[in-house]
Amino acid sequence: HSRIECEDQLHGERHTLTLVYPHEADVQHGRISVLAPVGSALLGLSVGQSIDWRTPDGRDLRLRVTAVHDQPAAAGDFRRAAR
Repeated sequence: HSRIECEDQLHGERHTLTLVYPHEADVQHGRISVLAPVGSALLGLSVGQSIDWRTPDGRDLRLRVTAVHDQPAAAGDFRRAAR
């Protein structure tokens, strides 16, 4: 799993999100599926890059990545998590 710290540049809010497999997703706890639109958009971004995203409830966000932690694929670890 990759953990991403980001800032919503439109509203000044900070978020910590974890990109997870779909069966592990829990949006209320910041666990975003890599297959969700925002998850796939965040996947592979570097610090300083940003995306524009409209939430399911219609709110517009501009998320800028401020830190990336625990990026297994970047280290060559492509193992799947146990179910």
